[in-house]
Amino acid sequence: MAMTGEVETMRVQRALIDSLYTESMLLADEARAYFDVVGREQRDMLGAMDRVVFSCESLKVTTRLMHCIAWLLTQRAVAAGEIAPVEARHPSRRLGEAPVTDAAAI
Repeated sequence: MAMTGEVETMRVQRALIDSLYTESMLLADEARAYFDVVGREQRDMLGAMDRVVFSCESLKVTTRLMHCIAWLLTQRAVAAGEIAPVEARHPSRRLGEAPVTDAAAI
């Protein structure tokens, strides 16, 4: 019976990872579209230094989303048996710290 519980847990984890991956991809696409279209219009109304800050912050957002997607892909690879869980825990595969935003920039 314990084996059935483990299989069910793994199935739920895989479904959760797949769902988060899909949502992350959609969010990344929406963020990119915002920064490419709406954000460009708003950025053009800013002064030179504020445009640089806006561009840096948009890069932070999209980069962080890509880090999350890469982490989720690692989790999918573990669930599929493509890599061992110990490999997934290697520091190069960790999500890592988010970049800090200067309070004045906000």
